[in-house]
Amino acid sequence: MNAIVLKPKPHAFANSIPDDQLYTEEGDNGYGREIEPHITALYGIKTTDCDTLNKALASFGPVKVTLGCISAFERAEAAYDVLKVDVEGDDIHRLHHLIKASTECDVKWPEYHPHLTIAYLRKGAARGYIGDTRFKGRGLTFPSVTFSPHTGDRVEIPLRMLDGSRTHDDQFGLVPEQAPSAQTGAASETQDANESY
Repeated sequence: MNAIVLKPKPHAFANSIPDDQLYTEEGDNGYGREIEPHITALYGIKTTDCDTLNKALASFGPVKVTLGCISAFERAEAAYDVLKVDVEGDDIHRLHHLIKASTECDVKWPEYHPHLTIAYLRKGAARGYIGDTRFKGRGLTFPSVTFSPHTGDRVEIPLRMLDGSRTHDDQFGLVPEQAPSAQTGAASETQDANESY
């Protein structure tokens, strides 16, 4: 299946996780630390026609999200836990529903829970991180999304305003918004828009 994702730059936090906590499978580099962090707007898109998606998103405008606490998907049937950062905001939910309404898709999960995956961990290893607030309150703005087909090249789709600009401040790339003054933790690590989330 194909997906549309939003892609921030990696954060150093993932590298601080001890190797012995990571879940890996020999010959499969899809586990361990997430080397391409992303927020999935919708997984299960059947089409590979980017024109349809471009038209649907033509004037959506930039997507603003706010990061929440660190949490985890801990499913009993899975061999691993997924360590993630919760993602909040009306834009990401509107984007999800617009894509779903605009193209044929096969959605595996009925409820949408936007998140930013950090790493795949051994069962139980995520519990020591759950509730961590180092990213809580950090705002991010995405001027584009990436269409990520199961096979073939990825395609960037700009999210333009009605006037044709990418963002209100006409910057290209990830634009972290000012974190709340009361925020503590790792806020000082991510002030540079070119570094990470």
